[in-house]
Amino acid sequence: VSGLRSLGTLIQRTTSLKSLCLGSNNIDDTGLQGLVDDMTTRCSLTDLDLSDNHLITAVGLRKLSTFSRSDNCCMGILWLWGIHFGDDGAVALADGLMGNKSLTHVKFDSSDVTASGWSAFSKLLCDTSS
Repeated sequence: VSGLRSLGTLIQRTTSLKSLCLGSNNIDDTGLQGLVDDMTTRCSLTDLDLSDNHLITAVGLRKLSTFSRSDNCCMGILWLWGIHFGDDGAVALADGLMGNKSLTHVKFDSSDVTASGWSAFSKLLCDTSS
């Protein structure tokens, strides 16, 4: 966790890092929180790949949502392949995208998202402010 927190601090301090691939690193919810805590104050990251970090759940996605809702989020692409977060994660992800102006692509597996989870995205797609 301390390594991810340090990485989050580095991301906040640099303007040259645009893409970060952290796929398959056994990152969990606590690690994700450590990464994004500092990123909410300033970030130039446009592409974040968290794919195949199977320990990330809806709890971690809620923390990521705080970052994606921040005015400092300039992320354009978010990769979440291989993270089976279910309906709770879909709701957390959709909530985080509400009002976001920078994300143009969110890529994830949808096999365990039901109509309940998809309804959160439906609301998001119908909201013209997002």
